[in-house]
Amino acid sequence: MNLKTTLLLGALSAAPVLAQESEVDFMVELMKSNGTLVDSASCLGISADKFETAIRIVMPECLKKHGFDNEETMEFCMMEGLSQKTGVNKRKLDHCADESDRQVEMASQDEMETAMDAMRRSSESTLDLITLPIYPQSKVMMHMTTGIIMPTLEGKVQALPAATFESDDEPDKVLAFYQTKLPDYKVKKLVQGEILLMPTFPESFNLMEDYHFYMTTEHVMIRKHSGKTMIEIAYKPK
Repeated sequence: MNLKTTLLLGALSAAPVLAQESEVDFMVELMKSNGTLVDSASCLGISADKFETAIRIVMPECLKKHGFDNEETMEFCMMEGLSQKTGVNKRKLDHCADESDRQVEMASQDEMETAMDAMRRSSESTLDLITLPIYPQSKVMMHMTTGIIMPTLEGKVQALPAATFESDDEPDKVLAFYQTKLPDYKVKKLVQGEILLMPTFPESFNLMEDYHFYMTTEHVMIRKHSGKTMIEIAYKPK
């Protein structure tokens, strides 16, 4: 699978139905399973762990800055960010992207949709594990029941279990539900219009700078995308 294609499939194809942390998880696991992560890291002359760390940092930043609709802008942001985080120049990144394209058969959009459908179906049987309220009539898209260990520049972080849901209701209606169910939670509206509810916020909270806190603290994230309202719930296990 071409390196650029893999990353862009994650940012542009998975993103409409998954919250940011889940879509990054999805793409990293896809890259691990099809060999792209190890092969690309080897070509770049860095460890797979270092490459994974860079992806997990850069992809959310690019999604935050550019959204999901501009492939050219996303590609530039991803390659620029990966170059900065890995110390590999962009010419080498381009070379390895072309090399990986020759070595690994590219997964089709249909294959990705099939994988995501299977993930949705398997998630439906795990909803009783979620310890925060689930918005009525919402549809589960993904449920990471054990959380994941995420590498960061400061070390590895054990993220909370998290689930992503989709609703036809407007974000304000979803927010009203959670303000009733979680009256002690604080509410913050982020720069891209997302609504985040958490028990507490660090002073001068910034999602990218405080990503460690975000991943390890119970929260509900509400955002609008393609006419749907996406609801991400991160919770402490029973």
